Amino acid sequence: MKKIHPRHFRVRDHFMSWAGVLTSLIVLLIINAAYITNRIYHDSTQPAPRVIANSNLVLTSLQADETKNYTVKVSNVTESSAFDPAFTIDTTDTMLIMDISITNHTAGKQDLTPTTQLYVRDREGDTFVMHPSIAIKNPLAAASVLPGQTVTGQISFAVPKRLAHPLLYVDFGWTNQAPTVIDVLR
Repeated sequence: MKKIHPRHFRVRDHFMSWAGVLTSLIVLLIINAAYITNRIYHDSTQPAPRVIANSNLVLTSLQADETKNYTVKVSNVTESSAFDPAFTIDTTDTMLIMDISITNHTAGKQDLTPTTQLYVRDREGDTFVMHPSIAIKNPLAAASVLPGQTVTGQISFAVPKRLAHPLLYVDFGWTNQAPTVIDVLR
């Protein structure tokens, strides 16, 4: 009977361990490649979501945009360059403050996230996101809006003073509805 030297036994054990690890990695790579291939095929066969167009008009403040998904109305638009010690703005900017009213006309509960669904753009395409202000007494809060429910509040944006026609985009994305555009200073 031949004796197995302890050193040979260890080398063979290490070889088997590394072979097992390598086999496991290859199997994981094959599974991952199959998943990615299936996902790419699935995504390419899905139709693109249909965006429901609003009227091609730019509304003015006090005009309500009533779509099949929502009604939105902006009122009491003011500009303020007053110093705000809590939320300072650049000296070249002004604060746009406005009241907004939103009614959900869909059959389901819809998420309202003002900081991502409301923004101001200029005609050159620059975008301005909401900016807090101590002048706001009733801020529009994020909420889940029930069918038929109306939520109201105030929103504010820091925009350049040179901006003659700031355009408020109301982009809820509820059931693929295209954004409403409101020229708030008209």
